[in-house]
Amino acid sequence: MEGVSEVVARLNGLDERMTTELRASIAKLTISLQKRVVQNKLQGQVLGVRTGRGQRSIHQDVQSSGSRVSGVVSTNVGYMVGWELGWPGAAETSLASAKSKFKASGSADTFKNGTAKKRAFLVPSLKEMSDSGAIKVGINEAIKRAAT
Repeated sequence: MEGVSEVVARLNGLDERMTTELRASIAKLTISLQKRVVQNKLQGQVLGVRTGRGQRSIHQDVQSSGSRVSGVVSTNVGYMVGWELGWPGAAETSLASAKSKFKASGSADTFKNGTAKKRAFLVPSLKEMSDSGAIKVGINEAIKRAAT
């Protein structure tokens, strides 16, 4: 049989090409998500920026382990985590700090029982991106590039 060694060599290189292409696509998608969060959520739609620290705290990274590739968009600023996940217990000090850094956007900042409302910006942005089909398209394009 002719060409068997070429086919085997191509298949052996497919895993590495796939990981490389997925990493490139995930990097583009992660940057796009970071941009979406900052522009669409932190400039008035969810939180109205005052100081810019929260916006600057939105970081992205692409991590890979073997053939697994993942993109991460996150913040390491406490009050931003509070807005994303909600405020545990009576976090008046943290909430007061957060209120001083962001303008109110829409309804009141607390429920009737005094618990602070959360104003998620990371998870909704990811859901919007997924619902738009952008993630699926990016992954499919990576697969096509790797297979050619």
